[in-house]
Amino acid sequence: MVQRSGQWSFWGTLVAALLVRQGLAQADEPFDIVFSVGGLDGQPAESSFTMRVEPEWAPLGAARVRELVEEHFFDECRFFRVIDGFMAQFGLNGDPAVTKIWREKKIADDPRRNDVSNTRGLVSFASAGPGTRTSQLFINFGDNHNLDSMGFTPLGRITSGMDVVDRIYKVGEGKPQGPGPSQGDIQLKGNSYLLEEFPKISFIRSARISEQSNEPAAALIGKAGGVEVVECKTTEGTILIEVHPEWSPLGAARFLDLVRDKYLDGSAFFRAVENWLVQFGLSPNAELRAKWQATPPLKDDPLRPDIPIKRGTMAFAGSGPDSRTTQIWMAFEPSDTLGTMPWETPFAQVIGDSSLSALGHINTEYGEQVNQASIWNEGYDYLQRDFPRLSYIKTCQVQASSTDHPKVAFLRRGEKNQAAHPKSATFNGANGEF
Repeated sequence: MVQRSGQWSFWGTLVAALLVRQGLAQADEPFDIVFSVGGLDGQPAESSFTMRVEPEWAPLGAARVRELVEEHFFDECRFFRVIDGFMAQFGLNGDPAVTKIWREKKIADDPRRNDVSNTRGLVSFASAGPGTRTSQLFINFGDNHNLDSMGFTPLGRITSGMDVVDRIYKVGEGKPQGPGPSQGDIQLKGNSYLLEEFPKISFIRSARISEQSNEPAAALIGKAGGVEVVECKTTEGTILIEVHPEWSPLGAARFLDLVRDKYLDGSAFFRAVENWLVQFGLSPNAELRAKWQATPPLKDDPLRPDIPIKRGTMAFAGSGPDSRTTQIWMAFEPSDTLGTMPWETPFAQVIGDSSLSALGHINTEYGEQVNQASIWNEGYDYLQRDFPRLSYIKTCQVQASSTDHPKVAFLRRGEKNQAAHPKSATFNGANGEF
């Protein structure tokens, strides 16, 4: 909606005045926070992730986060509301007395920005209504852009370790709508309640400000954990893919080029061997096949023995050194033999339980029966005639929006929650925040 210039002048004046009053002269400088976390996957596993805070996006929110970290507020905080495919929420201190103090320290809302959205990996404050932000944050697992118009302005993004965030224990929606912890009980009893009732819950061991990064915020918009996110809709369901240029720079760039050229749209999973791998990358479009066949093969990226081949790990198929073109495989299961050839350096990972479920439903009945030469000679008529039940990619898009992510209804203070299912979940107006 178009805003009158006077309205924006008001917001600009208000924010500037608040910044001056709170002594935030350096509020425009980005900074990184390293979160050391434990209890991943509901097990005693530990790792870390990094959040880049961008004061340019949300100056008041960024200042509050810095304040909380400097006070060590997040140490031993639990991820008390974690909904698969939606978000992970935290920010209630383990000591009820500390939570009570910060609950009264509300900050004004930051203006909405049209160039930043609640997409995968972005972080926003939870709230119970306008002007009620205190200490609770949430990390988006998926595309939740519907939250943008509800006052949830992102203040930062996960720049490394999004795979760690994905491993945060999915305790679910909070009580009474779901099986997870009650925010009211956390505020009254703190971590003693959580440790007794929810022993598998993931937690923050420490959160500390690291060296500032000079990477422009614009360079990170649309990325999650420094990676590109690709959404492939298939006949078996939607598959979300994190592409990691730091693993395999040339391979990652080639895959993204194929996606943007729509080369993979409509392509078949023509080689699917149960408990091993599925292969694809021969387009149904003869012109695109010819175009990319004429493109020189890639040089091999250095091998990465430090990156294990897990379920959903992706790499290029090849026939020898420096032979990568368009064909790609995804691992059905962990493997010690895949990823050992010079042309098999992993470049991406399928993410999320629903994506891995879709991967697992790809049809494997034909195994290795498909003749690739026949695809080149006869096109997809050959596949449709002789292998009618193959699984297919419908479309692949970089940073595509998913309609499968939960929709959120905003509750005003004092209203009751609506339902337990994530698709109608709310950020608790009466019992807590978002």
